Amino acid sequence: MPRFLTVLFSLLWVMTILKAGASSDAPSSVAGHIDLENLAGGGFHLKVDQATTGDVLDRLSSQVGIPIVHGHEREEPITLACSSVSIKDLLKCVLGSNANLLYIAGDSSIKHPSGFERIVVLSSPQSHDARMPPVIAPDGVASTEKALLPASARPSRDLIMAMLQHQDGAIRAEAIALLPRVEGIDRDRLRTAYESALQDPAGDVRAGALLGLSTLDASSTVPLVASAAMDPDPSVRLAAIDAMAASPQNRGFFIEALKDRDESVRVLAGLRLESSN
Repeated sequence: MPRFLTVLFSLLWVMTILKAGASSDAPSSVAGHIDLENLAGGGFHLKVDQATTGDVLDRLSSQVGIPIVHGHEREEPITLACSSVSIKDLLKCVLGSNANLLYIAGDSSIKHPSGFERIVVLSSPQSHDARMPPVIAPDGVASTEKALLPASARPSRDLIMAMLQHQDGAIRAEAIALLPRVEGIDRDRLRTAYESALQDPAGDVRAGALLGLSTLDASSTVPLVASAAMDPDPSVRLAAIDAMAASPQNRGFFIEALKDRDESVRVLAGLRLESSN
């Protein structure tokens, strides 16, 4: 065998050995584990092993049956164990006692025992979002731990403005949904806020703004809907279909939406077209 081939094979053999050694010395990646148990007498037992806060909140939301809006997708893994008698106490354990949460109560049609329609995590020690002010509860008392917003209550302007400036799009979308309930807000201010939100980078925010505008005046929303039909986010295109539901010009729009590249948009367009006949 020529000498250069001998040297080459020797180098390859050494590199293989070194690579194998490096692989064996590298720490193995351990998938996070979340165990949530509903206790017989009520309450919960939660055990988390190296899972992100976002994954924990998503698991709580799924098992408890209450949407939890948060911005914890890219947090460091956590390990903890808690036993709590309520979802509020459980969230306090997961997020810390200084977590800034908004509990939005549902109307009488909400069947969940807690009475909450959804929960918004505005900020927490894990999120390091210092821009959010303490939640102002309906009784006027500030709380950095928890607050209840009944279905009939009107959130403060300061709270909604802070939510609209939040770094997480899901929180901004929640603010858009709550805008009509702000004390003293009129149609012109609502329209201005919605039109501004149409430029938001988050699709859910743009979708909510479009639907909000359609509730103010369906006919004047038609030009905006036509533009939204070309939005890259399917949630906005879905909102455009719903926004056109009350317009007499909707049939042609629905027919065009049947060609959309997203199946969910095509299905909704077909349903709306069928109901308009």
